Amino acid sequence: MTTAWRVHGHGEPDAVLRREEVPLPEPGPGRVRVAVRAAAIGMPDVFMCRGSYPLTPPLPFTPGQEIAGVVDAVGEGADFAVGERVFGVTLFTEGIGGFATHSLLMASNTHRVPDAMPLPDAAAFFIGFRTAWIGLAWRGGMVPGETVLVLGAAGGSGAAAVQMAAALGGRVIAVAGGAEKVAACRALGADVVIDHGAG
Repeated sequence: MTTAWRVHGHGEPDAVLRREEVPLPEPGPGRVRVAVRAAAIGMPDVFMCRGSYPLTPPLPFTPGQEIAGVVDAVGEGADFAVGERVFGVTLFTEGIGGFATHSLLMASNTHRVPDAMPLPDAAAFFIGFRTAWIGLAWRGGMVPGETVLVLGAAGGSGAAAVQMAAALGGRVIAVAGGAEKVAACRALGADVVIDHGAG
């Protein structure tokens, strides 16, 4: 058995999430089971609880799209070893999300965690930074020296975009609300931060 936060009816997360004991998920072919050490929390998880996310699984389900942890079982054909530190996107669409002590990942969507990267950082890495890369580099064709405006810069995707744009050599203008978020954006590498709530 494993412990998981499960949703049995749609509503606000604090009202619908229940901690339960559930059967330990078994990794089928091409899958790995991970002992979860860190799980990212994002707006899609809130929307899943509410039942408004397009990829909300059937009830009951465990939300949690992104995790990092240690492989503890490997399905046939999965090129990972028990004990490896990994991160990736869970099988949340099948109801097996990351808000649990164990979750499942497709081996094709599982990545080894670099030795220097803490697991909490790895858990929140894939979706945000992949989105930033696609938007800025792949679709946007950003080159060093360009100026990038990031709205909602203190949120998950925005924070990743600030860091990615700075790493790509851009001049980053971040927009956020409140002194704490402004400071966070500066710490992430923004050159200019606009506090949209200040006057």
